[in-house]
Amino acid sequence: MSSKPSKHSTGFKARLAKAFHIRSSPRPPSATHSTHSKPGEPSEEDSLRWSEHVDRGDGNSLVNEINHHPHHEKTLLDTQLGERRDNTQYLHSLVYQDGGTDDVYNPHTRRPEPLTPIDHITSHLPLGIWELILDYLSPADAASLAFSSKPLRRLLGPEPWNALNLPENFQFKIDFLIPMDQYLPNHLLCFLCASYHYRTELGHETLKPALVHNPIFNCPKALDLPFPRTRITPRRNLPFSFAQLVMRAHNYGPQYGIPLDSLARRWKEDHWSHQSQYAIIKGHLFMRVISSAFASGGLTPSEQRLLLYSRDDYSPYFSACAHWRDGLLMDLCKCALGHIPAPRDLGGLHAVSVKIDDRLHKRVYDPDSLVTLCEECRPMRRCPECPSEYLIELKKMEERATNSFKRAIMVTRWCDLGDGTSPASSEWAACNGEGDAYDSIKEIGKRAISGVFESHFTEDHIPGQRILSLNPKMEKHGDVDDPNWY
Repeated sequence: MSSKPSKHSTGFKARLAKAFHIRSSPRPPSATHSTHSKPGEPSEEDSLRWSEHVDRGDGNSLVNEINHHPHHEKTLLDTQLGERRDNTQYLHSLVYQDGGTDDVYNPHTRRPEPLTPIDHITSHLPLGIWELILDYLSPADAASLAFSSKPLRRLLGPEPWNALNLPENFQFKIDFLIPMDQYLPNHLLCFLCASYHYRTELGHETLKPALVHNPIFNCPKALDLPFPRTRITPRRNLPFSFAQLVMRAHNYGPQYGIPLDSLARRWKEDHWSHQSQYAIIKGHLFMRVISSAFASGGLTPSEQRLLLYSRDDYSPYFSACAHWRDGLLMDLCKCALGHIPAPRDLGGLHAVSVKIDDRLHKRVYDPDSLVTLCEECRPMRRCPECPSEYLIELKKMEERATNSFKRAIMVTRWCDLGDGTSPASSEWAACNGEGDAYDSIKEIGKRAISGVFESHFTEDHIPGQRILSLNPKMEKHGDVDDPNWY
């Protein structure tokens, strides 16, 4: 047995009854409205019957009677406003009945009138408050605030932008210009003069050796200052502008730069062969460089140095970071070369004594056997001051000149070059020995850079070596007069 809904009832039937409730008119009904209804208007008898349904809380019978009324279209007129009612709009208004203030009778949504600069909220704050806000912001953030809207530009004036032209705010000017990359596909930000230059080789930029003149835009300071770049091998480097182009194409579209595969190279210099590969993982540019050279056993220390060091600047032939002198990198390479068995060109009684000694110690001399590295040079090493990892291996490789297989030393370097937004980024600066102190163990964590790079291409082959520090004692041998680095 249904009872009359209470004033604060929130049930569905009560809300439905409240939605279809007909408000009483303050005017007394006219004689014509009470006795004879006009065509197209509901009679007083129908209104009383609907009110009875509402008082009983029987919303379902009310809806059924409305839908099956013979004059259904005529009974959709509101008795108070004389307008046609939309029951669907009434049902939807039940959702917003408790807290909504929308007018259900208004079919159009009212839009706020546009504000004039005088009515804007920024104009209501005194200029002194805005000056206090600017004191807490850096010059780049202050210029971005003035650039955000016309009222702020009119209020703050050109002073925040003029401050960026000061020599002490050069880096802040670069920070202000970096977000403009997405709006300038045909230009490239120059970090020498802090301005955007038009790309002269639009979409056809090609990475070339360091000795080849390869401008991609015209900069007035190109002959006075060196462009930021990172070293790959003695006569190969990666300019930061190419890292920009690759990351811009990845983030915004191909018209902003060049494809990633255009950076990969294979080349051979002196007696070393090199192969570079790049990948973009989680917004960072990763690089892998594999360098190899044939090596024989029994090399003297001077012969090992001739094999490992370039005669141009006495740097390693393979890819290395800026901290290679401080750690154990070169000592580990020499240790690996020492495991290659020396050839035996013996004769007479000396050869007989060597064979007897091998038999007594149960050793078998095989010049073509596989070489196993020791616990010192076999593990992978990570530089503690930059995101670089190294792996030293000895492998059998084919020499095409003689069509034979020989032992070769292979040094692989994985590194993280940062997000490509600025050469002042922590990863790029750390690989070049610049910027603030970088703790690779803390920044990278437990997962190896090599594992991240290799798993990006395949999950079948991931270097399984344990990782040790490249400089566990944190020694410094960067001084040229210190012989320990050589």
